Amino acid sequence: MEEIDRKNSKVSNTGKQRETNMPLLVEYRLLDKLKVINEGTGPNKKLKVKGKFQKCDEQNNNGRTYPRKVLESQVNEIQDKIKDRALVGALDHPPNDAIHLSQASHLITKLWVEPNGDVMGEAEILSTPSGKIVEALLNDGVKIGISSRGLGTISELKNAKVVNEDFKLITFDLVSDPSTKGAFP
Repeated sequence: MEEIDRKNSKVSNTGKQRETNMPLLVEYRLLDKLKVINEGTGPNKKLKVKGKFQKCDEQNNNGRTYPRKVLESQVNEIQDKIKDRALVGALDHPPNDAIHLSQASHLITKLWVEPNGDVMGEAEILSTPSGKIVEALLNDGVKIGISSRGLGTISELKNAKVVNEDFKLITFDLVSDPSTKGAFP
């Protein structure tokens, strides 16, 4: 995960500056056991990806650990956005926490935490320019990863950095080099 320091300078989804003391946290994960699902035919065809988006209580390649309590809370918190078909992600992380519809590549349609701590999800690839790039990459056999984007602080313990309860999950973006082991849907 990469921490981008955005203290006191955060752009909201309206493009206006808003105050925050929390750094932007982005987590890279290859989508594990990616399932590409084609639904429908012709112009109604939908391409979806399904797999492991993140892992609770496991140190990732960036040395960070997301406690189960933190991830479960945030997964529950964004269920209304998922239900309303309003949780989109980008192809690659933008430089801030704002969700820009002009950069949307996918729509997260399901997200849940398994008993073993795997955060599983499903995303519909959109017919946007970024979505078309994702579709082409998948059709060409490119392995795509997924990465959480959120705001929060970390506590440094002996050999680990633990994400604190102030973490706010914004979305999951599609990336080439995720830090969570097996984050390739």
